[in-house]
Amino acid sequence: LPTKGEKKGKVFSFEINKRESDRENVYYAKVINKKYLSRRIIHLELSMENFNEKYYPGDTFGIYMNNARLLTDKLIKQLGFDRSYVVSKGVNKKLLKDTLLTDYEITLLTPAVLSKYAQLTNNKELHKLISDKDRLKEYCRTRDVLDLVKDFTGNFSPEEFLSTLRNLTPRLYSVASSTLANSNELHLTVGLIENTINKRKHRG
Repeated sequence: LPTKGEKKGKVFSFEINKRESDRENVYYAKVINKKYLSRRIIHLELSMENFNEKYYPGDTFGIYMNNARLLTDKLIKQLGFDRSYVVSKGVNKKLLKDTLLTDYEITLLTPAVLSKYAQLTNNKELHKLISDKDRLKEYCRTRDVLDLVKDFTGNFSPEEFLSTLRNLTPRLYSVASSTLANSNELHLTVGLIENTINKRKHRG
């Protein structure tokens, strides 16, 4: 459910939702407390009851995140796709919007993604950017997939577009608690990133 910080003034919103996964090693942890340490830093306390594995301060846990719905909607609109279009991934079928929300990375760019997208669109300006290592590095650092499809247009199907993207992988966080002090709990400190580039807020 959407949740917001307790402090007055503008606060970064942060959604916590259970997402389904077909991975056998996924553990669903219940959020038992959430504190805003600052406007963009959150301390999460998760229940690890019945986790049945040992962990220590400094160990790393991966948390699966969904992409922001607003960013996903803007991306589909920019591409001119139907959000209710059905996409097949292996034996599974999903609506295009759902698969962009849960399966693919759209907040970060890599040289590999740009290279695949350049091959798909055959965009000359994008090929020029890729050939300049400094420009390529800066573009990947400051842009996301919505910027990419705005800056370098092309004609392709939803499946072809998805083939250029990376799979959405878990975000890694270090354990910030000890089971000696907090039995059956896992504490994590999460930093929320927000930058304004080309008059659009980029969040992650």
